[in-house]
Amino acid sequence: MKIFKRVYYPVMAVLFALLLIFGFVDAYRGSSKNVFDDGFMPNVNKHLEFMTSDSRNIYQHVNGGHLEEVREYLVNYLSGSEGFTLPTDEGEPDDDGNDTAQVALLGGVPAATTVVQNAVLRQDTLEKITVFDDNEIIVEKEVNNIITYIPGKASKASYAESGALKGDVIMFMAHYDSVKYGAMDNASSVATMIENVRYLIESEKEYENDLLFVFTDSEEEGMYGAYAFANQFKGFDDVYSRVKLGTNFDSLGNGGSLVMFQSNKNNVKLITSYAGVNGGTFVSSVADFVYNTMSNFTDFEIYGDIPSLNFANVGGTKIYHSAIDNLENVNPRTLKEQAYMMYKLYNAYGNSDLDALEAKGSAVFFSYLDIMTVAYPSYVSYIIGGVTLLLLAAIIIVNRKKKAFGWGKTLSGALTQLFALVGTVVALFASYFIITLLLSLFGVVQIRAITALRYMNIGVLLGAMVLAGAFAVMFYIILKKAMNVKASDIVRGNALIWTLFSVILSFAMPALSYLFAFTALLQLVVMLVYTIFKDKFKARFNQDMERLFLYAWPMILSLPLILPVITLASTILSAMLVPVIMVLFLLMAGAILPYANYLKPALDKVAKKLPARTVRVQRTVTEQVEDEAKKGKFTTVTSKKIFKEKIERNYKNRFGIAVVGVLAGLVIIFSASFVGSFNAYVADSQNVRNIIYDGSIVYLWNKTDSGTTTSLVIKDKTAYKYFAPYVKGYKWNGEEAAFTKTYNDSIGLSSYPSVTKSDDTYTFTPYEVATGKMTITFTGTASVTEFTFIRGDEEVTYTNDGKDERVFKIPYGYGQFNLRITTSSGSTPTLGISYVEEVLSSNLVEQIDEIEELRANFAGDDSVAPYISTGLVLRYTESL
Repeated sequence: MKIFKRVYYPVMAVLFALLLIFGFVDAYRGSSKNVFDDGFMPNVNKHLEFMTSDSRNIYQHVNGGHLEEVREYLVNYLSGSEGFTLPTDEGEPDDDGNDTAQVALLGGVPAATTVVQNAVLRQDTLEKITVFDDNEIIVEKEVNNIITYIPGKASKASYAESGALKGDVIMFMAHYDSVKYGAMDNASSVATMIENVRYLIESEKEYENDLLFVFTDSEEEGMYGAYAFANQFKGFDDVYSRVKLGTNFDSLGNGGSLVMFQSNKNNVKLITSYAGVNGGTFVSSVADFVYNTMSNFTDFEIYGDIPSLNFANVGGTKIYHSAIDNLENVNPRTLKEQAYMMYKLYNAYGNSDLDALEAKGSAVFFSYLDIMTVAYPSYVSYIIGGVTLLLLAAIIIVNRKKKAFGWGKTLSGALTQLFALVGTVVALFASYFIITLLLSLFGVVQIRAITALRYMNIGVLLGAMVLAGAFAVMFYIILKKAMNVKASDIVRGNALIWTLFSVILSFAMPALSYLFAFTALLQLVVMLVYTIFKDKFKARFNQDMERLFLYAWPMILSLPLILPVITLASTILSAMLVPVIMVLFLLMAGAILPYANYLKPALDKVAKKLPARTVRVQRTVTEQVEDEAKKGKFTTVTSKKIFKEKIERNYKNRFGIAVVGVLAGLVIIFSASFVGSFNAYVADSQNVRNIIYDGSIVYLWNKTDSGTTTSLVIKDKTAYKYFAPYVKGYKWNGEEAAFTKTYNDSIGLSSYPSVTKSDDTYTFTPYEVATGKMTITFTGTASVTEFTFIRGDEEVTYTNDGKDERVFKIPYGYGQFNLRITTSSGSTPTLGISYVEEVLSSNLVEQIDEIEELRANFAGDDSVAPYISTGLVLRYTESL
């Protein structure tokens, strides 16, 4: 009927387009409001400019450097000596940087106080850090956390009564160190947090609960600052023990919406409460699951069972941990989202009963566009799973009477969909390797990096979706004939697959279940409606109800649930996993793509309107031919002749699929061609612990029992792509996981690292006392009970509980030291010793001809030259 063509289908198409667009927007953009004074954002930008003027990483720990300058800047700003005015304190707070810090008083009343925790990590603290093996110790690691405490009404009242601060605490945390310039990771969070502190103090806002702002050191190395605070800071009347709500702010690039991507395990009360606070920030209980598949870590780990929320913007990951995470690439929208979320949290919970946030049980949660955040206890997913099964049972009962469809054909349709999914995923994997190989031939990526690419943009994602759809349609056309099913059978079968996933996940993994549960319920409702009304609809409208594409409606309405998750997963996971991620998209598309054949008549009409094509046709022709010798006598002759004819164009599915597939592939190749520059993060995980290899050629001196070798090493695959045309002789070394070549020329090392032994004491002398960083691995240590590191009159002892291997990471600039071992037997064993020393930017390495020539080749390229670095690694093993 006309009403369907003129109203129903256009409405469906428009709604699909709108929710598709809004689904992507929800993943890429959050919401914020301007609730601050006019100076807020200009101050944020001023802080960012100062913090990003140089690197803030472990190399600056050695002799001051920019990390220390930033720390002084933050302390001065937060203590009121610069930037904004604090009330005049009656005296400086008592602070030894570790166990005690007394609140400053104003007229005898506790007031806002900033202190610096200067702490050396104890062994018991180190052993709690999850990112290290339990046999690793970082020796005498010092951290410098900045802590601002704003007492609330409850603590002020308790202090007046007993001289003790007893109020509940809301804690905000952000790390101020970085891998390189760290504009987004994590100067952005630091800048917005200190401005929130200024706003709170100058606006004289006062809440019932205390507010605690902790700017942590050494997060990038392994969350050292956060763990030192949680385990070793007892100031402000053991303030950490009073934390009832914790938050952490970080960044995973310079794009995407701010995401609340992680919470504590028993979070049901917190999340249901947060749902009313959230507003437009994207949240998903799936995000926590996805994040846990990554090797990343954040300071959030210290909260444990404390009700807590972890925030980060997720997108633009090519800058993550790279040299282009600089001021130029800061995302102003993200700054506003961060600042506004901090404001919403302390404004919403500042006067709340924080004890009410503690509960047993976890929550399932997700946002729907910017309209609402849905949260419910995990046990509700069991109810949803049960309702789903009851609805399926109702369909079985009703269909037994109505006989609207056959279950045999539906199950065959489900099997067809599964075959199509498997075939499409295999085809997508093949396409991935074909496309990445083409990109490597074009010099866009390095061939060794194609399994480690971590890059995604909207063009690549949309191209992957279209390509997946093209492959799926191809398999539907083939499998329909092979399985003797119709499109409607496949669509119903797809609904059963949704139902299967929904029921399994509802009981086994509630946090993931919502992705399937609501779509499955809606699909089953559609199936029930179809079963009941199929015959009545046919009788009234003389049209099969199937033509309404009813199963597409649940898919359309679920777009805002599923698209942001697909986008998030594609953004943070390896690009090679995109075919797997596409399974979710293909299940959604399974509600409509099997009907792709319905387009064939319309496309055929379009083809026929195109100019007719000329073809050469061979025909058998019988004609009378006059005999040349005997005029007037004709002979019948049959022959084959070629004619040119104009014929109408006909549409072929294989042509349409091929065109769509090729166009999608070209979109992917074109979009992926902008994977980033020399100093962008597109392959392998870069972190502060292997920064010596980032954009670098490293000179490796390696001494073993079989002799000493020297070689040049390039471990950064993105850098090698740029270096390759100018450096020769490098080959892939699987053991080193790097491109290496033997380099026998001397670079003029004046000395070498050494270790000597006298009785129970080892003496370690590094090559570079001032800036060298050492990693020392001992084997055969089962009988060793204590390792005592000695520098001058200072000694620090680490215990060993029977481990047969111990790894000690020695900080930069630690210098020469003695190591005394104590054993349970009293005798001194022979220990295997593996020694690695790293020296960044050695002048001797810089003078290698190859490196000088490389720098000369890139001298005029500002996108490469400033970021080329060198390093010196000295390694040896021996037994003493």
